[in-house]
Amino acid sequence: MSQKESDSLPPISKALVKALEERCPEKCPELSMSEKEIWFYAGQRQIVRLIKKAYEDQNENILIKE
Repeated sequence: MSQKESDSLPPISKALVKALEERCPEKCPELSMSEKEIWFYAGQRQIVRLIKKAYEDQNENILIKE
């Protein structure tokens, strides 16, 4: 995610990232899961990763902003 993309999001809190990680943790699919469940979970994780990356970018660049 570029700096401009992470800047276009509202400030993201560490608490939000932690809550999303707890609700949708990284895990391997289970054999009992349907293909639709696997794709749904993959979409959830992609959003969590996007928010986590934006949080990291926002906090990494906090001292650089003009």
